[in-house]
Amino acid sequence: VNGCINPIPHSVPAQVPGWSSFMKGAPLTPVMINALVSAPASSLAELEKVFEHAVKGSDDEKIAAATILCGASLICGWNIQEHTVYFITRLLSPPVPADYSGS
Repeated sequence: VNGCINPIPHSVPAQVPGWSSFMKGAPLTPVMINALVSAPASSLAELEKVFEHAVKGSDDEKIAAATILCGASLICGWNIQEHTVYFITRLLSPPVPADYSGS
């Protein structure tokens, strides 16, 4: 899968937040989003945290999380791609009805 990586602009300070900052609870600011899209996720834990924002976050966080999942995460190795596709599929799937009793 070929992805388009957004390079970090030169106007951004040298201390660009990244995955470690995000995993420690840093908010999804525009600079953070660009940094995460520019640096592919390297672990399932990172993808799970992005997915959590996509499901439980504010509307802006949901959009940011979808951007991150569909961005750099799809250009990484097969393991990360597999989990990314799984999370994207879950996001796009309709919720299971409350009265559904099947498997």
